[in-house]
Amino acid sequence: MKKILLFMLLLMGLAGCQAKVPSTMTIEIDLSAVHEEMTVSEFRLDLVILKVRYPNGTTEQVPLASYMLFQSDVDQLKMAGEHTITIQYRAVEKVITIVLLEDSVIPVLPDAMNISGPMAVQVGKTITLEATITPLTALQDIVWMSTNSNIATVEEGVVRGIQTGSVTIRATSFVLSSIYQEVMITVVDPIIPSDYEPYYDSAEGLSGLSLKTALHNLIDDHQSYSYDFAKTALCNTDEDPNNSNNVILMYTGRSQAKTAFGGNGDDWNREHTWPKSHGGFGETQPMGTDLHHLRPTDASVNSTRGNLDFDDGGQPVNDTYGVGSSYSYYDGDSFEPRDEVKGDIARIIFYMAVRYEGDKSGEVDLEIVDYVGTSGAVLGKLSTLLTWNQLDPVDDFERNRNDVIYGYQGNRNPFVDHPEFADMIWETNQIVDTFDVKVYQILYIYNDKSDYISI
Repeated sequence: MKKILLFMLLLMGLAGCQAKVPSTMTIEIDLSAVHEEMTVSEFRLDLVILKVRYPNGTTEQVPLASYMLFQSDVDQLKMAGEHTITIQYRAVEKVITIVLLEDSVIPVLPDAMNISGPMAVQVGKTITLEATITPLTALQDIVWMSTNSNIATVEEGVVRGIQTGSVTIRATSFVLSSIYQEVMITVVDPIIPSDYEPYYDSAEGLSGLSLKTALHNLIDDHQSYSYDFAKTALCNTDEDPNNSNNVILMYTGRSQAKTAFGGNGDDWNREHTWPKSHGGFGETQPMGTDLHHLRPTDASVNSTRGNLDFDDGGQPVNDTYGVGSSYSYYDGDSFEPRDEVKGDIARIIFYMAVRYEGDKSGEVDLEIVDYVGTSGAVLGKLSTLLTWNQLDPVDDFERNRNDVIYGYQGNRNPFVDHPEFADMIWETNQIVDTFDVKVYQILYIYNDKSDYISI
């Protein structure tokens, strides 16, 4: 009996010795089945494989779900986020990190493409096309292609005219080539004044309100775009002629990188020359996105101008100005821009007052008045703007801007082509100042009796 017991103890000792694992055993983790964008519902523990390598060179694959000790709650793997797991197999430990996504953020493949923007571009000029992939949660990477780069080239939606003709521009989803959209772009010769003079035939011989009405009918119902697209369009309408990577900021004259768009003090943003609060149209189409009155400006100067009327005088705006540019000024109820753009601004305001007459659903009737401190759908000061129109004549930058916007919207600013229209409309009508009527009470005493008289 003692011999049998001794033999059993000996066997147990040998078995214990065989169970000891050499410390040089290693564990490799195979995560090839766990891709980078795996969601909570897609992940399974058996996708993680341990490859155990023994000192003698033999290997063994062990599913993580079968043999493991976690220093992490298994239930946590049912939640999105980054999970650090310490795996302990026999005497060897290994730490792995698994990132799981919410089921709702599974990348959605596109199912449709739409291109919007102007369908014509002048030789040597650019237009910007906007491609939208739907659904909006789909991956938005787009590949652009021109079928004939001798007629027009395209890069990131920016089409540049090379020579006259027609060309097909294609936008294709980067992740799904079967989703694409094509548009036909016509490249035309540059616009010269003689080309658009017939545009104003209907206004010939008119003045006053008759001229205003004729011009309104001419520039009404233009092609409008989203406020977001306007940001892209301004990079073309106000491009620095000496540096195609920059735009010219209206109030400062500074040449600024197109990429420096934002709300910080030295960024540029979109200025509503006719303040959106003067009419309550916000950023809605067509008033809030009309390119004729949107201009790139220094963000801090834009903030200073706010919704002030235009007039002479005030204190200098505290900001960095372009070399050689006059300073802008402001006070409690008005803003005076630098001399170089006073006429530009006047002609923009004239355009807005003619374009928007409130005759269409959703459009506001905008009017110019001859006083400052305004509110509502009016803006001043008319007499000052008429003077600015005379003092700062139309220049090449303003003409080019009008041409580019014509390519986008299909309408022109008549006061850039014919600055004299302003006097012909507003000087032929009497300018009436409005004033507030206030009632004052004066205390008087007569025969020891007091009373008030109102005047």
